[in-house]
Amino acid sequence: MTPFAEGLSLEAKANPGKIQGMTQAVAQILEEVERLSPGERAELADHLGDLLFSEVSPEIEATQVSEVRRRVAEVESGIVPLIPGEEALARVREMVAVAQAAG
Repeated sequence: MTPFAEGLSLEAKANPGKIQGMTQAVAQILEEVERLSPGERAELADHLGDLLFSEVSPEIEATQVSEVRRRVAEVESGIVPLIPGEEALARVREMVAVAQAAG
């Protein structure tokens, strides 16, 4: 169950296509989305994500820029070493394998 679905009423969980409070326009779109292939749904979700997260508040953007500048300065000064891409991927794969074996 998705985190979104956890907050739904029992009625909404029993009828996932009919969420209470949904506007008629959203209900119509949802009905059309349900007819899409999984690939088309993924493409739509990607575009919706872009729409939802494309507008970042100036405060968040300033914080992100500051953090990037700090990290670049750490790398350029030698405080933080760079890790070759293949080594980084090998580490990630190892962490995923350990997590999958544990759970």
